Amino acid sequence: MNAVFIDWDALRAVSPMALAAYAHASGWDNVDTYGDHSDVYAGPSLPELLIPRTHQLGDYVLVVARLIEIFARVSGVSENAIYYDLLAIDRDAVSAGVPDDRDDGE
Repeated sequence: MNAVFIDWDALRAVSPMALAAYAHASGWDNVDTYGDHSDVYAGPSLPELLIPRTHQLGDYVLVVARLIEIFARVSGVSENAIYYDLLAIDRDAVSAGVPDDRDDGE
């Protein structure tokens, strides 16, 4: 059973960059712009998508909910799984190392 997202803050937490990255990783390509704030994505045997480039749209959370629904339907995984993938997809993992200049004799 798919979850129905009704938490506006949860949906607002999904970034436009995450939506675009997920679409690209799933086979969609950015093929055009749509107005001042969205891009058109298309792919072979995939539905055409309009993905916002900004959070500053009045219906942003509704668009995110619809995109999650489409991603879930196309991929065959739950909307919850898509949501959590979207939250993680644009987070960078940074690893730092410190050289060990000690001369322990080892």
